[in-house]
Amino acid sequence: MIRALVPVLLPVLVPVLVLAGAAAQAEPLQPAELPPADYAGLQYVDSKGCMFARAGKGSQVVWVPRVSRQGVPVCGSPPSGQRVPVVEEVGIQPIEVAPTTSSGQAEGGHFVAVGSYSDSRAADQAAARLAELDYAWVRGRVQGGSETVITVFAGPFPDRAAAAAQAALRDAGFAQASVVEP
Repeated sequence: MIRALVPVLLPVLVPVLVLAGAAAQAEPLQPAELPPADYAGLQYVDSKGCMFARAGKGSQVVWVPRVSRQGVPVCGSPPSGQRVPVVEEVGIQPIEVAPTTSSGQAEGGHFVAVGSYSDSRAADQAAARLAELDYAWVRGRVQGGSETVITVFAGPFPDRAAAAAQAALRDAGFAQASVVEP
């Protein structure tokens, strides 16, 4: 079967592969600027935020672009050499709190993180789903590099109820739900 397809596919595939190879050779993705000669890192992020991995041997260094599974260059990271704040420095800043439910969930200090989102609409949908399920919720925002991440939490819960809430929320579709202790 495969041998029968080779004569049919070969004339079509060869020109496509040649053109793809020529296009790839015509414009190789390179860093916007090279790192300093004494840069020893295995990964470099240029001023455009694109990631490159060190390759080569000895003094023959080549910077190979990091790409996604779809072959798209991975960009949008803070450039190498710039310090990125960590959560402990920025902190989680509550931005919105839902009213306490009739079930008295507001007692205790344990929360269940149901998801972290870079898209505020997705965070809004998660919060709305929690409200539908009659859970109190809170959203926290962390700025890291060039992206803001919004985490949606259910709770607070007393210590003994947090694990049960986690299981119930996983059953309700929040597969990554995890208990956060005070």
